[in-house]
Amino acid sequence: MNEERLSYNARRQFSRRYTPVLMAGLLCASGALSATMNLVITTYLREAPVDEVGPMVMTVVCTQVFLIILSNYLIARGRPQGMWIMVAVSFVCLASAVPTIAFQPNPILYALALLLPLLCLLILNSSRHREFRKHCLSFRHERDAVTQQIKAQRALEKKREMLRARGRSGRSRQH
Repeated sequence: MNEERLSYNARRQFSRRYTPVLMAGLLCASGALSATMNLVITTYLREAPVDEVGPMVMTVVCTQVFLIILSNYLIARGRPQGMWIMVAVSFVCLASAVPTIAFQPNPILYALALLLPLLCLLILNSSRHREFRKHCLSFRHERDAVTQQIKAQRALEKKREMLRARGRSGRSRQH
C-alpha cells in the first residue's frame, strides 16, 4: 500500500514538473502554425479564390497538426528524436513567415508568426524539456527491460510445459 502511494506521488510530481513544458511546446507549435497559415493566406494567397486554396490549406494544416501530435507522442513514449519533427515544423513556419514582410502584413500577426516558432524552439531547448526527454527515455528502457523479462519468463514456462508434457507421455507409455 505504501509503495503504491509512493508511486502515485512520484507520478504526480513528475506530471507537475513536466506537463507544463510539454503543453507549452505543443501550444507554441500550434500557435505558430495558426499564425503562419493566417499570414500566408492573407499575403501570398490574397488574390487566389477560396475554392482553389481551401483544400490545399486544409491539407497543409492537417499534415502539420499530425506531425506536431506525432512528435509529442514520440517524445512522451521515450523517443527523443521526435523533437526534430517539432524543430522542422517550427522552421517551416518561420521560413514561411519571414518573406511575407514584403506584403506589409498586419504587424501583430507578423510578430506572432515570428515569435511563436522561436518560442517553440526555445522551449524545446530548455533544460526542463531536456530532462523530460531524458526521463521518458529511461522509462522506455525500463519498459523494454520488463518486456524482455516477461518474454523470457513466458519462453521458460512454455519450455517447462513441453517437458512436463513429454514426461507425462513417457510415463503413460511405460504403464
